[in-house]
Amino acid sequence: MGKGLTFDNLYNHICDFTNIENGIIDVSNYYFVEPVGIAILKAIEQEIEDVEILLNPRIDDYANILNNSQYNKTRTYIRVEIVDMHNITENKEKVVNKIMDNFDNLNYEDKEDLKSYLDYMVGEILNNAIQHSLSPIGAIITGQYFPKKESYK
Repeated sequence: MGKGLTFDNLYNHICDFTNIENGIIDVSNYYFVEPVGIAILKAIEQEIEDVEILLNPRIDDYANILNNSQYNKTRTYIRVEIVDMHNITENKEKVVNKIMDNFDNLNYEDKEDLKSYLDYMVGEILNNAIQHSLSPIGAIITGQYFPKKESYK
């Protein structure tokens, strides 16, 4: 049985996702990868021209969905997006709206407060990532809500 990469164990597995040998990153032994792993691989693909990434077929299908699907507010995920100063507002809204979709039980006032906080927080995170990372590719975002776990990753 292979390994799983989650946000919680990222620190223990980051070397596998950033280790390039002979132009290849081999993470084909992973049976589960949360969106953070797919975002890391996308960043590497953007930064290094001729890198090949080996994934098991299940994870490869998932990566293709996160990388190539059109934005759809009814889905539980946000596709992988490269965020720069030109599309920061649009992408901030996607993240905030996806989170807000799961707070229908709040009253109007609390919902508005939460949306305000999230707008500010996500905007600041994206601005900081773009302005202070010194990365030529900007920031990369993705995420998914896991209804059974009631958690975001």
